[in-house]
Amino acid sequence: ADSRMAFGIDAKIVPGQIKRLSVGDLVLPVAEREGLMLEVTVAETEGVGSIAVYACDDGRPDTVSLNYGASATVSNAVLVGKGKEICFESNQGAHLIVDTVGVLGKGGDSLLTFNPFRLFDSRGTARLLANVESEVNVAGIESIPTNTTGVVLNVTSTGSEETGFLSVYACGQGNNGTSSLSFNATSETSGMVVSRVDPRGKICMMSSVDTDVLIDATAGF
Repeated sequence: ADSRMAFGIDAKIVPGQIKRLSVGDLVLPVAEREGLMLEVTVAETEGVGSIAVYACDDGRPDTVSLNYGASATVSNAVLVGKGKEICFESNQGAHLIVDTVGVLGKGGDSLLTFNPFRLFDSRGTARLLANVESEVNVAGIESIPTNTTGVVLNVTSTGSEETGFLSVYACGQGNNGTSSLSFNATSETSGMVVSRVDPRGKICMMSSVDTDVLIDATAGF
């Protein structure tokens, strides 16, 4: 959903308002789903604030999902519980972009956590160029199993001279234009990213602008 294009969520979220997004039986029926992994981005923020994202059936939690500054574009991975609607509450006006990253189904693959390690650093090779796909070897690297089907990463963008976004995905599935990490010019921005791994054990990434990227691996499944 993208409030800038009047799709799903029809306008900027405003303080004191609860925006509800229907997800229905997205990918899996609600009865077979334990939760949804989302990439939530706020843009054109009207002040310093935060947003809470949660399954409407669960009620508003005491914690927030994303903090942001004024006139910013910021994203973060958010895990919400099962339900047919997701609720959003912000204490400042902002546009809201929501991408579905994954679904947690009952009886799925187990999550293997390990000591985080640096998987990739473009500063030691060559920075990512705008709209050019780059591959990263994942399976069998240090603590990541050779048969891994997905990874949990901490991804950082640094050294960009323009505001942009980075997409991370399994190679071969193509970049569908969704954002895994949004960042502002001259800033260093990090966020959690969950990605599938292709049959060769690789992930791909593409940035909308030139930037350096660092990737730390934290878990696999």
